[in-house]
Amino acid sequence: GGGTATVTVTNSVIEGNLCFSRVDNMYSGCGLYLNSCALATVADCLFATNGCAFFAPGSERAGNMWGSAIYANATRLVCRNSRFVANCSGSSGDNGGGGTVRLAGNAGGSEFVNCTFAGNQGTTAWGGGAGGNQGGALSIGLNSKTAEVLVRNCTFAHNVSSCRFSPGGLNVVTGTARVYDCIFWGNVNGYVDTDVRIYVDGEGAPDDLDVKANGIAVVTNAIFASSSSRRTPSSFWISLLISRSTAMHPVGVPPSSLIGTKRI
Repeated sequence: GGGTATVTVTNSVIEGNLCFSRVDNMYSGCGLYLNSCALATVADCLFATNGCAFFAPGSERAGNMWGSAIYANATRLVCRNSRFVANCSGSSGDNGGGGTVRLAGNAGGSEFVNCTFAGNQGTTAWGGGAGGNQGGALSIGLNSKTAEVLVRNCTFAHNVSSCRFSPGGLNVVTGTARVYDCIFWGNVNGYVDTDVRIYVDGEGAPDDLDVKANGIAVVTNAIFASSSSRRTPSSFWISLLISRSTAMHPVGVPPSSLIGTKRI
C-alpha cells in the first residue's frame, strides 16, 4: 500500500474487455485494474462479459488471470449497488489466477454492499484436475488473516467454477470476511476431468463459500441454496461461523434476503 490516489467510478457500464492470451496485459483486472490506491469507490455500475475469451477448460490459453472484472491490490475498494455478470476468469495452477473480483495484498477495509454476482465463470487451464484454488465470484487474498472485508446484502447466483479447489461464490483465501444478509443461490463447483472434459460433482471445493487455511468467515442472516450435492459451505480449518442462516433447494433467486432486504 502507501498510495495516495483515489478513484471513483459511478453510473457506468464496463463490458466486453477481453484478453485473448494468458500473457496479455499481465492478465489481471480486465474491467478495472487498481494498484496501490488509497481508496477506490465503485457505485451503480455494471461489469459484464469482461475477462478471457471462453476457451475450453484445460486449454493453455484459458489460464492465469487475476480478477476478470476488477483486480484491486493494496487498495481499499468500496463497491455499492453494482452488478457483475457473465465475466470469465482463468487459472493455471494452485496460485495462478482466478476471481471475478480479486482483492489482494493490503486491501483490508474493502466493502461490497448491495452487489450482485451472477453467471460468472472461472475456468481452469492445464487440465482441470489440478490447481485452481484462488477463484470464485469474489476472491479474497489479503496480506493478513485478520484484515477484514465487509460483504453485506449481496447476491451470489449461478456462478460456475471449473477450478477444482475454488467455489463458484465466495472464496476466502487469506483474510476475514464478515458476511451479512446475503444470498448464495445455485452456484456450482465442478472441476473438469482432464480426460473426458466434464464437470465432476462432489470433488474439490463447495459450491457457494469456501474458507482456506488463512481465512475466516463470519456469516449472519444468509440464504444458501446450492445446485448440487455440496449444499453446506465448508472450511477445513474450523474458521467458518454461520448464524441465523438457512439452506434450501433452489427454485428461483428470491427478491429479498432472509430478513427482507430487497435486492438490486
